[in-house]
Amino acid sequence: MLPRRSLALALVLVLVTVPLSGCLNLGSSNGYGESAWYVKMVQADKLHDRGLTGKGVKVAIIDTGIDLSHPEFNGVTIEWADLVDHRAEAYDDNGHGTHVAGIIVAQGRFSTFFSGFRLRGLAPGVSLLIIKAMDAHGDGDEAQVAQGINTAVANGASIIVLSLGGKTKPIFGTNTENAVTAAINKGVYVVAAAGNAQKDKGETECPINSPASVAGVIAVGAVDKNAAIADFSCHGTGKEGNGSVLPGVPSPVTRAKDPDKKPEVVAPGVDVLSTWKDEGYAMASGTSQAAPMVGAVLALILEAKPNLAHKDAATVESVKTQLMGSSKKIGPLSTGDPTSHDDYYGYGLVQGDALLRSL
Repeated sequence: MLPRRSLALALVLVLVTVPLSGCLNLGSSNGYGESAWYVKMVQADKLHDRGLTGKGVKVAIIDTGIDLSHPEFNGVTIEWADLVDHRAEAYDDNGHGTHVAGIIVAQGRFSTFFSGFRLRGLAPGVSLLIIKAMDAHGDGDEAQVAQGINTAVANGASIIVLSLGGKTKPIFGTNTENAVTAAINKGVYVVAAAGNAQKDKGETECPINSPASVAGVIAVGAVDKNAAIADFSCHGTGKEGNGSVLPGVPSPVTRAKDPDKKPEVVAPGVDVLSTWKDEGYAMASGTSQAAPMVGAVLALILEAKPNLAHKDAATVESVKTQLMGSSKKIGPLSTGDPTSHDDYYGYGLVQGDALLRSL
């Protein structure tokens, strides 16, 4: 029997739950409300202008669950599987999964508590497959996460969002990494959080680890509103073998090569307001928040280009290459070779409309 490997949610900082006091005035911002800055930052608004919402695309979120009583999920098609407590009805005893889901599908309903408050997801037309593999404390068994990935593939998910990561050195060939690779081989896009440095524990080095480190996975780092890298966002190492191997294959003696240098891209992940359990809203930061943004952008793309879904690993790699090439060159990338890679910024800030045009 393989040893139990623990995975944790890629969430950092203290959540600030929005008080139900009516004191916030966030405005409608052309219907996006407080989500406007990050929707526009990744060009999802331009894809919306093309009439794209993610309709017909199924996105799997493997996390802590979802609070279906939240009004932002009214009208969203949601399938459910509980690998932790095996309950038939959807729930979220942590809140993290609900936050991730809201970034993707919040319906932009006006709040009864805030004047003009609105929160709209990046791909509000997708259907969700919610797989609970993380417990109330945000911890999960690696085998359960692998089972969740296999369940997502078996039930037709086009995209899998993993806002989690292992805290130990990856052992290639483990359940999760095998499941991820099998998913990619079937043409499923796997988007994973790059991970967060635990600053409160004095962690200064935070290399990207499993499952984001697996070749073919799209690892996502986090930036703030000013497109500056978050100080907690884990980084590539620039060292031999980083993200360049498949499960069960010995680490090569060469450096990671395109398109598998880590992270691939960055997305907004600092002070992101989204849905929370108990019908609430919360501000949170982490690569956990950045990953679903990229997953949502890909959903919009697959609605426009359905022939790119469920093909094979070569198609996934091709789209991933275009995702990186169409990214906005920010930070140190803005003054260097436009094809260069940075261990923190990857190939740049994901740009949905530019990606669609490049395809």
